[in-house]
Amino acid sequence: MATDDIVFSDKNDDITYDPYVIATAEDSSGILVGGAPIRITNFGEDDLSNVGIYLASASNVGDVDNPAHKTPGRDYQDLLTWGTTTVLDPSVTSGGVKISFDEGTNYTYITRSAGSTYTNRIIIPERLDSEGNTLLAGTLKDGETIQVEVDIEVPDSEPTGTRRLFINMVAE
Repeated sequence: MATDDIVFSDKNDDITYDPYVIATAEDSSGILVGGAPIRITNFGEDDLSNVGIYLASASNVGDVDNPAHKTPGRDYQDLLTWGTTTVLDPSVTSGGVKISFDEGTNYTYITRSAGSTYTNRIIIPERLDSEGNTLLAGTLKDGETIQVEVDIEVPDSEPTGTRRLFINMVAE
């Protein structure tokens, strides 16, 4: 797989080289949520198979004037804990990173068992291409761009407005 050919961009197709900001705000039920569409493009000459998304500990934690509040490992572990707790018992907490490949209709939370490593990455789902042909799950055709909605929910137990989370999102 030529993962060097996979590029992240924002909704305006501006390639993302620097940290990408996903801000949060309160929804109607008082839960802090934030979302951003991220586009993933295969600029290679070959179709890619078995492509998925997972989180990793951040390699960038902000600039000198505005550094991270916690270590990258702590941010990563907190997000996995929040997502796992939400999936196991939604009445206890609501938080974590959730992704959607269908413009926010169906979300998958990133947990310790889904999307936390390469081996349990969340595979791009089966879908139709522009010609109406079915693409197998994990396929990213040469030149194809897919959009992924990435939302972050912060649990009530986390003080409002006092935490910035730094993580790496990987597609390969």
